Amino acid sequence: MERRKLDKNERPLQIKQNPQFLLLQEVEDFTIYCNSSSTLNGLQWYKQRPGDGPVLIKLFKGGEVKQKRRTAQLGETRKDSSLHKAASQTADAGTYFCAGSTVLSEHL
Repeated sequence: MERRKLDKNERPLQIKQNPQFLLLQEVEDFTIYCNSSSTLNGLQWYKQRPGDGPVLIKLFKGGEVKQKRRTAQLGETRKDSSLHKAASQTADAGTYFCAGSTVLSEHL
């Protein structure tokens, strides 16, 4: 797959995640936020445990999705997202991160 070159007026997509670090006790809830510099056509949340590769935990195009103890949402402006986990458990430990796309894709 060939990478598309940016026009001289375009800027690369920037996504910031907050908080960068989070230490929890079991049963505590947590929420992670991602903010984008551009409107997103899709967003993915990943979880990575030490020694393993990243695992896709949520892929969506918008709105809010609830699954058991997890809620993910992409805001109305399509520039912000959150991932909320209720009653954290030991199995929830890991590094969470988001990725977004401004390009329409048949895979999203």
